[in-house]
Amino acid sequence: MSEPEPLEDDDEEPAPPAGRSFPILAVAGAVAGAILVAAAIYIGLQLRSANQAQADREAEDAAPRPSRPACLALRADGCDPAHQLPVALDPWLAGLGLTMPDDNVTVDGADHVTVVLADANAGARLSVVHARQVVYEIRCEVNSTGTTPMTAEDLAFLARCGRAALPAADTSVDAAVQWLSANVHPAPGGLTERFQCGGVAFSLQIKPLQSALDITVPADRTYCGTW
Repeated sequence: MSEPEPLEDDDEEPAPPAGRSFPILAVAGAVAGAILVAAAIYIGLQLRSANQAQADREAEDAAPRPSRPACLALRADGCDPAHQLPVALDPWLAGLGLTMPDDNVTVDGADHVTVVLADANAGARLSVVHARQVVYEIRCEVNSTGTTPMTAEDLAFLARCGRAALPAADTSVDAAVQWLSANVHPAPGGLTERFQCGGVAFSLQIKPLQSALDITVPADRTYCGTW
């Protein structure tokens, strides 16, 4: 009696033929290759985008920027030189031996008003209507710190303030300097004088305990004399 043949296991997967790779290895290799290619393309695009952005920034920095006048937003006629004093803010302050602290700048309406306490002990104060370096009006004040009338030395600050506002090179400077020297002095009975020359108008008021010099732009810039 012959032996029964063994039954085949239907669940057993036949071995792959010799000399052939497993299909899963080929698929994995293709997927890995596709990932590497995609990564290389992505990195290349990122580098290109970064380089382009850097080039755009450099071009923007190198491009000339449009100049906007500092006086544009201040007043309707502010950009007209006929309505500006012939001295810039920093040179005027330098003429008084002063610089502008940032914490002494206030804004009043549409005008930038700079207030500088020049000497707290002597009561000297400056108020300037300006837009950056463009100056429109200046007020120089000297106030007594007590009941003692101000001396010629105290009032000399007003003369220095007025001289610093005069144009650096102008034939009218000498006349204005002479007027300041002749009129800025103690006046027990009070003194009010006005003078203009070289595009600068002075309005001087002296009192025993309080004196001031207002510096503005005259309506007639060609006139030189009292008014």
